[in-house]
Amino acid sequence: MILQEMKIQLSKVILLKDAFSEKPVVNAVRIETPQGREALLRRDGYCLFLNAGQEAFDIRILSPIYKERSVCLQPDGGEAVEEVLLYPSRAYPVRANETIVCGVLPWQTTLWVYLEDSARECRLLQDYEEGNTRISVFMQGSVNREKRTWYIWDKEKEEGEFFQMRRCSDASETYVLTSPLKTQYRKKNALLFPAWECPADENREIYLVFDYLKEKEYVLHYFYMEEEKEVCVQVEISGCRQNEYQF
Repeated sequence: MILQEMKIQLSKVILLKDAFSEKPVVNAVRIETPQGREALLRRDGYCLFLNAGQEAFDIRILSPIYKERSVCLQPDGGEAVEEVLLYPSRAYPVRANETIVCGVLPWQTTLWVYLEDSARECRLLQDYEEGNTRISVFMQGSVNREKRTWYIWDKEKEEGEFFQMRRCSDASETYVLTSPLKTQYRKKNALLFPAWECPADENREIYLVFDYLKEKEYVLHYFYMEEEKEVCVQVEISGCRQNEYQF
């Protein structure tokens, strides 16, 4: 009997994370892949794709408690872990004291959201100069230092922008920007808030879950594009309860 040798090649690694808690999603998930491509979903939220070849391929991520996602992956031999965020659906098991913000949009679009929250208000360690690809940030209290999406607000100019960054190292307060900020920011005037990108589903529904808010009022800011113009809206929400809005 001749045994045929089989080669197993690692093609791509992704990490499934809850979009709001930013914790790994370790269960209640199923991944559909094209024929001939194998997905190995581990119990720590990592998913390994084996023998996927060199061409980009699409996957579907299905879950009874998260909204369905389709993602196009480019094989890289597992060199870089790609984070994939999963967004809760209305079937998400809400725990005591969690805050829900939900509603239906007039059309299918993406909201960019941040909360005014003094407990998670961060500041620059030094001035940011326009065009720089790095930024120095003082992270307050229990803020997740690995968080990617942020909003920076210039309280003197009364303007700001969303951006993404990643930490240089575990001991560093310097972060690498995905792309440079649009303008200069002075540390004495700049405030930084954790932010979220929230795509509506096929029913135009938005469902946000915050697990750290207290029983008090907060101001939530959300942004979306309408005919190539950015629209900014702010609403008051109540912590530790469900907030239903007609966006």
